[in-house]
Amino acid sequence: ANAFCAEALRHGAYFHPRHTMFLSCAHTEEDIDFALDAERNRGLDPRTAIAEACALRFRPIMMTTFAATLGALPLAVGGGDGAELRAPLGISIIGGLLVSQVLTLYTTPIVYLELDRLRLKVLRWRRRA
Repeated sequence: ANAFCAEALRHGAYFHPRHTMFLSCAHTEEDIDFALDAERNRGLDPRTAIAEACALRFRPIMMTTFAATLGALPLAVGGGDGAELRAPLGISIIGGLLVSQVLTLYTTPIVYLELDRLRLKVLRWRRRA
C-alpha cells in the first residue's frame, strides 16, 4: 500500500477513500451555514432556510462530487500495469462519493429540522422550570 501511495503521489493522483467523508462533511457544513445565516439575518423559519440553502448549494455540491468522481474514474476503469490493484480503490472512491452525496442531500435537512425542534423543546422546558 505504501508503494502504491508513493507512486500515486509521484504522479500527483492521490485521493484516499476517507477524503469522501471530508467532502461530504464540508457540503453539510456549508448547507447549515447558509441556513443559519438565512435564519439570523433574514428572519426565515428553519424549514424555509434549510430548503433555500439546499437549493442554493445543490449545483456547487454536485459539481464538486462529479469532478471528484470523474477524477477517480481512471483508477476504476484504467488498464496497464497494476490496474488490478488500483481498480478497487477507484471503485471505493466512486461508491463512497455517491453514497455520501445521497446521504448528505437527504439527511442534512432532516437532521437540521429535528435539532431545531429539540432546541425549541429544551427552551420550553427551561422556561417552565
